[in-house]
Amino acid sequence: MDLHANRRKWLIVLIVFFMLQGLMTLLLADYPGWLAFIHVFPAGAAWLLLWSAARRRQIRNVQLFWRFMSWGCCCYMAAQLIWCYYYMVKQIDPPIPGAADLLWVAQGVLFIFAICYLMSKNRNVYRGMRFVFDSLTWLVILTVVAWELIFRAVVQQFQLEDSLAGFVLMAVYQLSCLVFLCILLILSFAYRELLPRRAMRLLELSAVFLTLGNSGYLLMYIHDTYQFGGIYDLFMGAALLIMASAGLYALEPSPAVQQETGRDQRRCYYIRFIFPYACLTVLLLVELIRIQPKDSIIIGGGVIILLIIIRQIMVLLENRALMERLKTTLARAEFLANHDDLSGLPNRRFFAEQVAKGLKSLEKNGQQKRLLSVMFLDLDRFKYINDSYGHEVGDQFIQLIAARLVQLKDDRMTIARQGGDEFIILFTDAASQEEVSERAKQLIAAFNIPFQMEKGEIRTAVSIGVAVYPKDGRTPLELMKKADMALDKAKALGGNRRTFYSEEMVDAVTRKLAVELALRHALEQEEFQLYYQPQIRSCDGKLVGVEALIRWRTGEGELVSPGEFIPLAEETGLIVPIGEWVIRTACCQAVSWQCGGKADFQMSVNVSPRQFQEPDFVHRVSAILEETKLSPECLVLEITEGISIQEEERTVAMLTALKEIGVQISMDDFGTGYSSLSYLHRFQVDSLKIAQSFIGGIFNSSSQAAIVKAILAMAGSLNLKVIAEGVETKEQFEFLQANGCDWIQGYYFYRPLTKEQVERLL
Repeated sequence: MDLHANRRKWLIVLIVFFMLQGLMTLLLADYPGWLAFIHVFPAGAAWLLLWSAARRRQIRNVQLFWRFMSWGCCCYMAAQLIWCYYYMVKQIDPPIPGAADLLWVAQGVLFIFAICYLMSKNRNVYRGMRFVFDSLTWLVILTVVAWELIFRAVVQQFQLEDSLAGFVLMAVYQLSCLVFLCILLILSFAYRELLPRRAMRLLELSAVFLTLGNSGYLLMYIHDTYQFGGIYDLFMGAALLIMASAGLYALEPSPAVQQETGRDQRRCYYIRFIFPYACLTVLLLVELIRIQPKDSIIIGGGVIILLIIIRQIMVLLENRALMERLKTTLARAEFLANHDDLSGLPNRRFFAEQVAKGLKSLEKNGQQKRLLSVMFLDLDRFKYINDSYGHEVGDQFIQLIAARLVQLKDDRMTIARQGGDEFIILFTDAASQEEVSERAKQLIAAFNIPFQMEKGEIRTAVSIGVAVYPKDGRTPLELMKKADMALDKAKALGGNRRTFYSEEMVDAVTRKLAVELALRHALEQEEFQLYYQPQIRSCDGKLVGVEALIRWRTGEGELVSPGEFIPLAEETGLIVPIGEWVIRTACCQAVSWQCGGKADFQMSVNVSPRQFQEPDFVHRVSAILEETKLSPECLVLEITEGISIQEEERTVAMLTALKEIGVQISMDDFGTGYSSLSYLHRFQVDSLKIAQSFIGGIFNSSSQAAIVKAILAMAGSLNLKVIAEGVETKEQFEFLQANGCDWIQGYYFYRPLTKEQVERLL
């Protein structure tokens, strides 16, 4: 039978049993043997129920506590059986002292030992010492009261009867009941988490009934009025039945104290705190009243002691208030140490601790088939939100992101903020990598829903990098590092996707670090050089200009692709000095060729968005032109459409300033970016470059051909020069020539050439 599910039925049975026992006590008053036999049943019921409670507990400390309690009930049952033997078999009264008295003493000792054992598992030494002193205080107070009411008369009675052994046994049993009650009272106010609340209350009530029953027995015994089966014997039976009920309530989830309110906890503290002083005050007042004759010095001393006690209470209460404030401050400091102040989410430090706990739990429980994953989540294009709306809106947006992540969180997820627009997610207890992938997919889909802010609707997307235990790592640092590497890969692939870590990423990162390190010294060691791709006028095939293209050959002779080192230079900011070197070198070369008789020759140079963002970019271009003596109209700066979406007003101002000094502006890769036709007018561009991707698809896609024709027609109506790059076949050239393309650039005429090759061509 499930005792926890049928607890109420058991309690009803016990109450009915107690009522029947009281009735049988009245009916069998003249048959003490049968009365003793009836009193065996409550002890037996308590023994069995407490043993069952012990067996059903998972925590060993609590399990042994209930076993000791059940053995104490067993001792009481054995003592009752001994009395049955004397009454029913030998037909005489049980001897006092006798074996039954020893068993009753053993009962009290086992109860005390059970409580002390449970307390001993608390490793806080200072708390344990405080518990001992509190218990002694209660014991002294109750012993003094018991001495005045009971023990004094008992001592006198046993002095008359000269039975030292009997006195010792009765005194020990009575003291054991008092000690048991004292310890339970202290536990009730100081260590409520050790047992469920109702179980503790029932144990306290049981101890009260034991103390009352034993005290009544002693009082009746010394007045020679004791008769077995009276009201005090019912108290003893009731105590055991109540103790059995405590065993039933002990099956509740523990600790129940965690659900208490702060008000309940404060009330318990003040009761435990004030009680010793109150008891001392009562004893002192009683002593002052009993003093005969009245002595002013003793009375004055007593009053001073009372005032000192009151003052001590006030000081300790003040210290308590200070400690509460200190605890609040420390709790706040601990929260800030483990949480991000902006989003309220856990921070990286706390997250790493949770990953470590998750890994330890998997290894401890042997759940090697369950997966633990770490996900790095980063917002795509968050910088544009900050630049467009300001950092205050950016902070509000981060808070909205955090709130949406919390909405998506479940019991198997821990979400933290890494910093900036990066978040980290721990996903535990996954059955397969497919489940992890599906969860990452759900997160990405959730961020496709726009965010509503005061500035209007904002849309974003997220990229996620995933590392999985144990395949990708076995430590928190290793998993977080590899998830970050996977995130970089996801963003490099265009974002708005999830990418799992793979070993190939290590080689890529190692290569990237090596290239970055070498790139930082490439300018100093003069490892860069420029190649020049000729630009041909389509109508007559005349060479009218070149585009400067940077090439990098390392000191070891390795030729590094621009597609590899240019994005890295953008990311590290090295593109600024490299770009300035390109402009200066190209201008010097153009001047050199002009001196050779090519006066109308144009030099085109690509300008990166990062380079264009420099506040003094226009001043640097002007200074290079003045330094190299190149005519400004011979320099063409090629910008991409991506520049147009970054601080439009500033872009217009900078392009206007460049036009004022005479530099020409060309829109590179036109048609592949985000700009509208209005930018062509606002930016005052001089020419358009049709992207190679359109040229290559002229004869493979009718739509591609239509786009190229539309660009050429539009440029003609706006009086803009058009350059087609990536022309590789005669058919492409003839198509562009027939549709009015001005200049041609591509392998059909020339590959990129060294300066010496260009000079021979000129």
